[in-house]
Amino acid sequence: MVLPRRQEGSILLQSWTKEDGVVTDGFGSFYQAGEDSMQAASKVMAEFGIKAQLVEAARLQYFMDKPTGLVDLKIVVYFADIEDDPSLQEQMHWFASDDVPYNQMHPATGKWLPLLLAGQVPLKATIKVHQPGHHTKGKVTDFAVEK
Repeated sequence: MVLPRRQEGSILLQSWTKEDGVVTDGFGSFYQAGEDSMQAASKVMAEFGIKAQLVEAARLQYFMDKPTGLVDLKIVVYFADIEDDPSLQEQMHWFASDDVPYNQMHPATGKWLPLLLAGQVPLKATIKVHQPGHHTKGKVTDFAVEK
């Protein structure tokens, strides 16, 4: 997952004007065969025409209890420090650190993203989530930060 950020403290989430109003927590992709997390993150930024210096910010271990079974998901989060002001799609929206719409995002994001934005980098955390259905629904049942 990649979170583009500007020096004035704003971050870019995947936010397009959509009827459901859901804001997702960053730009992401799954690894391809023979690819590491930095290569996957760089590929995602290239798809959006974003030129940036990537800095690893977090390693998150998710355990998601879903109706289809337990999902074990490892996520590496990068900050993309924007070198230029790229021409991004007009419908994308930059959020100030104190104006992130956590209530529209996956419930676990409200646990780890504030720590990153407050400067707790690098962050290593384990997150357990009971998720009965939709991405933005569910409950964080455990959140542990490694010291």
